[in-house]
Parts: sequence; structure tokens; C-alpha cells
Amino acid sequence: MKKVFVICEKPSAVPKIAEAIAGRKVTQKELMGIPYCEFERDGKLFVVAPAMGHLFTLKSIKSLKDYPVFDLKWVPIYEVEKNAKNAARFIKALRELSKNAEEFISACDFDVEGSVIAFNVLRFICGSDVISKARRMKFSTLTREELKKSFENMLPTLDFEVINAGLARHYLDWYWGMNVSRFLSSAAEKAGNRFVKLSAGRVQTPTLKILLDREREIKNFVSVPFWVLKAVIEIGGEEFIAEHETEKFWEKEKAGEVYSACLGQPARVVEVKRRKINRNPPPPFDLGTLQSEAYRCFGFTPMRTQMIAQDLYQAALISYPRTSSQKLPSSIGYRDILQRIAKISPDYAEIALDLLRQQKLVPVEGKKTDPAHPAIFPTGEPPEELPSTHQKLYDMIVRRFLAVFSKPAMLESTHADLDIGGQRFFLRGQRILDPGWLESYGKYVSYEEQMIPEIE
Repeated sequence: MKKVFVICEKPSAVPKIAEAIAGRKVTQKELMGIPYCEFERDGKLFVVAPAMGHLFTLKSIKSLKDYPVFDLKWVPIYEVEKNAKNAARFIKALRELSKNAEEFISACDFDVEGSVIAFNVLRFICGSDVISKARRMKFSTLTREELKKSFENMLPTLDFEVINAGLARHYLDWYWGMNVSRFLSSAAEKAGNRFVKLSAGRVQTPTLKILLDREREIKNFVSVPFWVLKAVIEIGGEEFIAEHETEKFWEKEKAGEVYSACLGQPARVVEVKRRKINRNPPPPFDLGTLQSEAYRCFGFTPMRTQMIAQDLYQAALISYPRTSSQKLPSSIGYRDILQRIAKISPDYAEIALDLLRQQKLVPVEGKKTDPAHPAIFPTGEPPEELPSTHQKLYDMIVRRFLAVFSKPAMLESTHADLDIGGQRFFLRGQRILDPGWLESYGKYVSYEEQMIPEIE
């Protein structure tokens, strides 16, 4: 019987990928403590086994004392990182599980790192001769439906453009980070007569430069005093704040003159303008906007948000999170997802069912694209009990998805011009006429009504 070896990125993905390919429940086994699945399909024996992230890394062929170093080789990661000893078991188990395989499939995450992880496993464990016949599954969610479709429509070869980009990034990270760090440490040692370990990196060094420039800007800032004039207006027993037409007074004397002219004077309504405004829904989440919104709503750091989103992806609850896209292609199946969301919770049902009554579903989209993955969206798979942090982020992603299909919010803006002692002030207000998407996005909306009474 012909053997097919399928490599995935993490142990948690093994049962999902195996059951999607098999089309049925598959019993998980273990070899050396490493989980894997084995089953038959179409007269072939399939073995689905995981890596543990990167199992191989770059190492200098000669001593770093002789920097700059450009002669590198790939080695098992446990030879370089002391805390990666567990990788030895994975490598040994994968070598055994892939033995005598005739077909090879990469089912790691469809991104640069996932492609490199699979490529290194295949060439260093299975043998470089398998690379030319290996195929690639492409997916954005770990739902059974998409994984099944991905298997049935595999790329005939590995994604070599992505692999080469990933390999180049690893080499550049090493060349830049190791050599420049070694140079900085040596320079500091010569200057201070003691060893100081300094670090540089392809990402961290430009980021440090941005922070340095900002810190210098803050330190060099010279504050200039200014004065703001506002009037407290009483209308119908309530107090409202009106602003002077001059936003800032740079001269105290001038501000004092205007203040004196207005003090104790009644406010006369000169003109009232009202207009209706359509406020469109925000675009679907890419990783950056998800991180920004999670910080605003929950105080989550970007790293924490990314880790939680990755957990939700691994649980097949959302699509692949490390995307820069703000596009939702129709191929993801808008109606199917909304129908599944409606069954998850009564909190979602009313909104989702209302959206399903639309003849055509058209999402609001942003300008940003990603060639590998769409924007982040919920799969509609029912979540099991989630930690509170995961539930918060999941709820926000679901509500953002509902919001992008909702109609614009209708607002009424009021601008009243007032005359107080010959000085022009204005009073602003805004109220919701039709909540539209604001209702779908719920508590995550950053909007407050500024109600002012009817004045003429």
C-alpha cells in the first residue's frame, strides 16, 4: 500500500487535518510522546504528523570571534538553543513516521514560516529528493470544510516563492543580527574595558531608532502657553458647553478682552444648521487593526492579542490571524458563516438573521490586501468554554464581522452659532437616528451621542 506523509505545523493541528482528509473520526496515536494519526483513504496509507514550530535553524560554520560571518549551515535547533531539547524527539519520530513514504504533503500554516518549517522537515528528515514531488495544502481556517477543500485542490508543488522568501529572511536576520551584535559588543568592550552584551536586529534596531527619535522630540519640545475660552450655556435647566470661534488664544490680553466682553451677557442664537450623516461600518480586521482595537477595548498588548488570536485559529474558531488583508472574498461563504453564527448565541442570532434577510450580502472592505489570506473572520464553529480573555477577543471578532455587512449608521449633526456680547461661539451636538452597524458592533463602538436640545 502506498504511503502518504503529511506534515503539519503543531500537534494541535494533527486531528483536525487528519479527520478532514479522512472524512471521519480518526484515533490519535503516539510515537515517542509525539502525537500522530494514521488512516487509509483511496487505497493509500496516510500518516499525519506534526513539527513543533521550527525544528532546524542556522548556525555559523566557524567561530563568531572571526566576525563578520557569512558561512552558515542548517542544523537541528537543539544544537543551538538549550531550551529546544524536545525537538530531538520530534525529529526522530518524524524520521520514523515518514519512512518508506512515496508521497509528501505540506499542511503547515500557509505563511512564510509555515512554508519554511515544512520545507526543512521534508529536505532534512525525509530527504532532498522528495522536494520535487511534494505538494502543498493552502487554507486560511482549520475548519473541516476548508481543510477538505484544500486537500482536494492541493497545489501541485511546494510554494517555492514563499519558501525562498522565508529562507532569505532567516539568512538576513542572522547576517544582520549576529554580526552587528558582535560588532557592537566588541566596540563597547574596547571602550569600557569590560564585556557588555549588546543586541541588534533587522526589526528591533529600526524600531529602536523610531523610539529614540520620538524620545528626542519629546525632550526638545518647548511648551507655549495658550488660552481657551468656553461658555457655559443653560438651556431648559441643563448646562452645555459652547466653544469660541477662536480655538486657541496665544495672547493672554486678547483672551481677557474677549472674556470681559462676554461676561454676564446673554447668548443669542444666530443660526442653527442640521444635517444628516451616513457613518459607514469599519473594515474587517487585519492583524494590526485587531491589535489596536483589543488594546483600546481590553488593554491587551499587541503580543497578547496575537497569541490569543493564534489560539482561536488553532481551535478553528477564526481564520488565520497574521494577515494584512482587509478584504473578505465571497468564497469564504458569507451566508453559511452567518447561519452558523446565529446558532452560537442569542446575542448574535437577531443580528445575523436580520442580515440573512438581505437579498445580497456585500461587506465593507478596506484598501489593504494580502496575497495569502483574507481579513480575519469567524468560522462559525461553535466555541467550547473559552477563557475570559479569549471570549472577549472572539466576541469582538464576531461582532466586527456582523458589522461589516450591516447598513450605515444614520446620524444627525447640529451646529448652532451663538452671539455672546458680540463674540461668536458655537454649540455642537450629534444624535443617532438609525444605529445601523453601531448596534451590530455593540459595546466596542467608540461613539457617544452629544445631545443638545431643540433651539431656534
